[in-house]
Amino acid sequence: MKLKLFFFLSFIFFIHTHAQSYIFGRITSENGAEMEDVNVINIRTDEIVVSNRDGHFMISGRQG
Repeated sequence: MKLKLFFFLSFIFFIHTHAQSYIFGRITSENGAEMEDVNVINIRTDEIVVSNRDGHFMISGRQG
């Protein structure tokens, strides 16, 4: 029983440490207007997303 619990907790820890994180943001111009169709690039993974018509985007990655 202890061995099963150990493997279960190890599995949960592994999933938690390798979980995908997302960064949410909003792109605005200098005067505060939302900007649509702006490319946002994660330079570590080369993933590219485009902001929606309200200027919001979501990209996988970690802050920092």
